[in-house]
Amino acid sequence: MTRDLFKADFVPFQYRRDRVDDCARYRIEYGHLETPRGDSPYTIVRMWEFVCVLAVVPGKEGEQARIALALQYRYAVDAWQLEMPAGKIEQGESPLEAAARELREECGLVPEEMVDLGHVYPTAGSADEVAHLVAVRCAPGWVPTDFDMGEQVQTVLATREELERVLADGSFGQAVGYVAWMRAQAQGLIDAWL
Repeated sequence: MTRDLFKADFVPFQYRRDRVDDCARYRIEYGHLETPRGDSPYTIVRMWEFVCVLAVVPGKEGEQARIALALQYRYAVDAWQLEMPAGKIEQGESPLEAAARELREECGLVPEEMVDLGHVYPTAGSADEVAHLVAVRCAPGWVPTDFDMGEQVQTVLATREELERVLADGSFGQAVGYVAWMRAQAQGLIDAWL
């Protein structure tokens, strides 16, 4: 018999919104939870949905395929970050369309095959952010990049061993990238494409 791990023995508290502050990239919602012991302040960050792309680039003749990573300076953490290409899903765009666009804009790559790996909530304790995960097997060749204003990206082509090393040693800090890698492995895509 399979146990339902999502069956709670209690009813969630009631959330009431008190005020909202709109910012350029997100909205901060200030409110409170109505609990049996009284009101408890609670803040929610409302964010855009985004896509994270695990992109496999074919090797040149006789070379192994590699994973396209984006090296970017992230001002929020004041450090260089090695990440899988990612970005906002634009209005009216599907996650797969956003993945293709972000991959082209940030890395100059074009998808040949795409697999939807589902989604995750990276910071569900404080934000409604949704990360859609997509695995892509890229077509051979490159196209011009088209960075957003304020964006600088250097494409790094890593071997499977190099990516597994930075995943294991903690120097790869993009949590949704870890999940994309794990889901792609579970579906057999890593062994099939690399």
